Amino acid sequence: MAKIHWIIYIAVGLLVSVLSKRLNYDKLIFFFYAGLAFILVGVVKLVYSLRKKDERRQTAQNKRQSAFGRQQNNLQQKAVHHLKRCPRCGNIARINDRFCNKCGSRF
Repeated sequence: MAKIHWIIYIAVGLLVSVLSKRLNYDKLIFFFYAGLAFILVGVVKLVYSLRKKDERRQTAQNKRQSAFGRQQNNLQQKAVHHLKRCPRCGNIARINDRFCNKCGSRF
C-alpha cells in the first residue's frame, strides 16, 4: 500500500472542511468534521516524520563517530607498536632506533 504524504492529508482536510462550511454547513457537517480529522492525521504524520528524520540523523551521526573512534584507536595502536622507551631517561624512540635521541644510551 502506498504511503500518503502528510501534506496531502492536510490539503484534503482543509479543502473538505472549507467547502463543506461554505456550501451548506447544516447538511454537510459530517464532511466538515471529516476534514478536521484529515487535518489531525496530517499533523500527526508530520510530527512522526520529523521525529523519524531526527532519529535517522542521530543514528548516522553515531555511526560516523564510532567509525572515527575505531579509526583513531587503530592509529593509536599502530603508533604504539612503532615506539619504545629508553630504559635510562624514558624518552620515546622509534622501534628501529639503536640509540636514544636524548641521552645517547644504547637500546
